Amino acid sequence: DTVRFKNEDYAGIRIVTDPHPEHNNLVGFDSVGDIPQNSFFSFTFAAKGTFGYHNENILKEVGTIIVR
Repeated sequence: DTVRFKNEDYAGIRIVTDPHPEHNNLVGFDSVGDIPQNSFFSFTFAAKGTFGYHNENILKEVGTIIVR
């Protein structure tokens, strides 16, 4: 499954897996830099599971993706 994040804010966002990809041996993603306003970042999951993520620029912005 592929998830596409769209930044609808005026400021850039950086989407990163919880925990950070370098600490997660199974699945991890990082938009590697800010996603500008009205731009997208996509990630395709190769495994089923529950994956947390956050906005590296505003740490209280978090979410969960469930891949079945």
